[in-house]
Amino acid sequence: MALAIKASKTGSKAMKAMKVTKVMKKKAMKAKRVAKVAKGRMAKAMVLAGKREKTTGGLKQDNLTKNKNGKVVSKKASAHGKRAFRHIEGWVEAVMAARE
Repeated sequence: MALAIKASKTGSKAMKAMKVTKVMKKKAMKAKRVAKVAKGRMAKAMVLAGKREKTTGGLKQDNLTKNKNGKVVSKKASAHGKRAFRHIEGWVEAVMAARE
């Protein structure tokens, strides 16, 4: 004998109106941070000009100078080179004279 199917007591309910979802406002963008460390080929020149604070090696503006060709170099390295050349300066002059 087949089982009787129960009829639902209530009819289908009317659908409730869906809530309108509020759209979140986008956060304001933060201001871009200015880089303090200069990188790349012109790093030392940027630091000497005051556009950046230091180089990746930690050299600051007071540690830099320009050499006779106009290239920005470390004061310390420049001084070391001058001291080293002073010992062979006479020899260089003698060789230059001998080549003529």
